[in-house]
Amino acid sequence: MSYTIRIPKKYFYRLKEICQNYSSYRECIMKEIEKRYNFKIYNAEKPHDMRIHENINPKPIHIIIYKKENDNLEELAKRLNKTKYELIMSLFE
Repeated sequence: MSYTIRIPKKYFYRLKEICQNYSSYRECIMKEIEKRYNFKIYNAEKPHDMRIHENINPKPIHIIIYKKENDNLEELAKRLNKTKYELIMSLFE
């Protein structure tokens, strides 16, 4: 089962700032969570990454998290007693 999260447009510039060294938003979010919580999540086998383009207009970003990553994210969320959404949105604090 996949999981899709919508990053609101008010976090658009913060997301761009966090993701400036990555090729896609999905890769960025997964690897930043890995760094923060020291827990392997990202699976580079999935080609459907939303590439980062030079957008200057803020917009909501939808990130698709696939089964293997979703399972790992769910396991981490259970360990920390948080939801997957809370884990991802904690990157923007």
